[in-house]
Amino acid sequence: MPGANAASVTVVALASGQSHEVVIHDPDAWAVRDIFPSGDLLLAPRRDHDPNEDSTGTPMPSLTGPYRPNGEPPGFFLAVADGRTGAQRGLYVPMGNGVLGKGDELSTGPAMPLLIAPSGQTLVYQLVSARSGGSGDLLTISAAGQVLDRYRLPSGRGAASRQLAAVRADGAVLITRTGDVITVEVLDLASGRRWVVATAPAGSHLLLAGTTSWDG
Repeated sequence: MPGANAASVTVVALASGQSHEVVIHDPDAWAVRDIFPSGDLLLAPRRDHDPNEDSTGTPMPSLTGPYRPNGEPPGFFLAVADGRTGAQRGLYVPMGNGVLGKGDELSTGPAMPLLIAPSGQTLVYQLVSARSGGSGDLLTISAAGQVLDRYRLPSGRGAASRQLAAVRADGAVLITRTGDVITVEVLDLASGRRWVVATAPAGSHLLLAGTTSWDG
């Protein structure tokens, strides 16, 4: 049984139907976001750090967010839980060296998509737009926590609603809601090329074959 400050999640193998429980320590602070091909779980903080909060005592690493103390470079913390034992290790993503533009924001809480590419070697994360406060550009991050690239998504009509929905072998799936139309695009993470794969009336629920992750 999990301890007082732990909870278990059920992982089901669709091919076999077999399932097992993985203990998540401190579930009030960490949310399961995705699963690596290895079976390990990617965790993200449930809320961002508020620099105005009372910071007495030792702050949780998950809540340091972009407001790093003692003049350290900005960044955010993730965690990886062993897919069998639940043992957690931290994953710090530094955000220095001009990764963020003026006014850009980080959101490490569960509202912003954070997904694993099918290879298991790359994470894809969506920023908060400095222009609109909605969905922003994409970052690709190595499984070791290093920022690899930034994909600047087009501005203009519908930009604030262009949201990362899944990652599959041919790229990142983006969904835009503009007026009464939903548009589904794929962004090739190698070349930066984007193309439309589907459109649907607003209010539709889309299930896309070939996706390995989904953020509802």
